This record gives sequence, structure tokens and C-alpha cells, in this order.
Amino acid sequence: MLKRFFQRKPAKELSCEIVNSGFAFDLEAKATILQSAMSAGIEMPHNCQVGSCKECCCKLVDGEIKSQVELDYLFDQSEIEAGYFLPCQSIAKSNLVIETLQPVESETSGIDAVIDSISDLTPKIKRLTLTTEKPIQPRAGQYCNLTIPQLEQYRSYSFSQQDDTDKRYSFDITLHDNGQVSLWLLNPENVGRKVGVSTPKGDFSLMREKGPLLCIAAGSGQGALLNILKQSTEKLAGRNVLFLCSTKSISEQYIEGELKGLSKTLNITHIPFITQSKVDGMTNVRQGRVTGHLKNELENWADNNPKDSDFREWSVLLCGAPGLIDNSLAILDQMGFDKKNISYDKYEISGG
Repeated sequence: MLKRFFQRKPAKELSCEIVNSGFAFDLEAKATILQSAMSAGIEMPHNCQVGSCKECCCKLVDGEIKSQVELDYLFDQSEIEAGYFLPCQSIAKSNLVIETLQPVESETSGIDAVIDSISDLTPKIKRLTLTTEKPIQPRAGQYCNLTIPQLEQYRSYSFSQQDDTDKRYSFDITLHDNGQVSLWLLNPENVGRKVGVSTPKGDFSLMREKGPLLCIAAGSGQGALLNILKQSTEKLAGRNVLFLCSTKSISEQYIEGELKGLSKTLNITHIPFITQSKVDGMTNVRQGRVTGHLKNELENWADNNPKDSDFREWSVLLCGAPGLIDNSLAILDQMGFDKKNISYDKYEISGG
């Protein structure tokens, strides 16, 4: 089979061959396999720019990798023994030969969209709204790749709103001071300009149709979780929802008003966690990180809501930075939550 070898930088010590596509690429030091593929201009289906979803799942044919996540959260034992792994959460320890489960492209494909508006949610988080040529029909919790033709770069962002009738789609995006893509997308001067939009990807979603729901979000992850709640009102009827949200200041809890609106029809308890500014005098607001309080919050909830005391019956949605997700997963595992009922969207720190 003819190999198409993509190389934009000097050759690295290690390389990876995708045996069923003909692509091969250099493996960058300390980078995940997915990051190396992206740097080489190869688009592997993935969700790790906004989280972990098994979208990039591959099979290891030859070589050695180190996984940054516990695989038993994602695969059953037979799949692990067969060599399934996530390139987005794995670093190569040797030259690799892998097999992808979905088609691989050499560049992002999709349809054209026009930047319709940019609105402020916080000083650092903006809502980007696009109008596409035709409906793309995403589900709440999914993401897509947005490509800037002028920069020949793309990033993955979760949908915060979708309207297939008007073909308008919104994404909550954190502005990175040194991030070429976020700076371009969120520049008001680019309203009216075209970007490329891939097909919707990912399966971040509500896992169970009964039992209480725990939501943990930080930063722009608020929008993705709120979107799932809005689209799941029938599934959540009569169920308790505990929504824990971590931000630097209370003003950055930008979905608080919409959560209050949803609370008129759903049993939502929203607890803000503030990591930097003081919370003196604020009611039902916690000082510090979610993970520093998570065990006590859940134990107190179970004491006050005895019917929710069996944590194996809970569903969990996590959306935020890797540290928040990994630390939360460790605590939930210790407390007896069922891994099959946990879905998470781990935002990769890519610099935007």
C-alpha cells in the first residue's frame, strides 16, 4: 500500500503508521498520538480538543503506548485485551502501527459557515454563532471542528446551542491570549467571514434515564452541560440534578440565570465554587475547587436525600479541564459510582 507521509517538522525519533489508511507521521516528544497526527495535518476523528469520547478509538497492532487515563472507564476487558486505546490520551513509547476504526482524512472536510455574531459571556469566554449552508443536525453534547482557511488550522468546540431550522449554531469559546484560532474566531472584525465546519462528532451524553444526575463543569464547559440539560427535560423529569460549577469569580457563573429558569420545571440544585475571589456573605456558594469539596457535598446530599444514597444509581456528566475531570473521576470511583454511568468531556489545554 502506498504510504502518504506527512511531515512539517524535522524527522522525530519515533513514528506511527496507520495501517488501514496508508498514512504515517512523526511522533512528537511528550505529545499525545492525536496531537502528533494533528501537527502533521492528519485529521483523526476525535473529541479530546473538547474532551474524551472514544471518537478517536484505535487498535494497537504493534508497539508500546502509555495511556494517561484508566482504560477500564472506557472499554470492557475484552476490548482492552484486543488492543483498543485512545490516541488522544496516549503517548507512544516506541514506533507504532495502529488501525483506526473510522476513516482518516488529510485535512478537515465539511461545509462552509459564516460568522453571524460574537457575544460576551465573561471577559474571557465568548459565544460564537455561525450560520451554515445547510442543517448539520448535532445532538446536545456533540462537538465539531471549526477550520480557519486563512490560518490552515482548526480546533474542536462543543455546541452550546443549535437551531437546525435557521441553520444557526453556537459555541462557547475561551479566548486565549496567544491562541491564533480563538483570537481569529472571536475577533469582531471577522463577523461575516467564512469558516469551515465539520460534521458533528462525539457521544458525550446523559447515560441513564432514571436516578439522580451529578453535573460538574468549569469555564466554557458550562454551556455544553446546559445544552444537554435543555435537550433532556423529559428524561430528567422527577429526577434530582446536582450541578456543581467551578469558576474564578461569581460573575463567571454565566449560566446561573438559565439554570434558575430550568429549575421551574426540573429539580436542579446549583452550587457555585469560586477559586479566586472571596465569597464572604454569599449564600450557597463554596470557596475553593469542586474536587476539594466533592466528597463532603455528595455525602451531605445523600444524608439529606436518602433515596439518592446509592451512588451506583447516579448518572454523571463532567465537562472541563483535564485536572478537574481526572480528580473528579478518582473521587467518584472511591465513592462507588458506576463507571458505565459516567460521561465526560475533557477539554485539552491546547492554547486555542
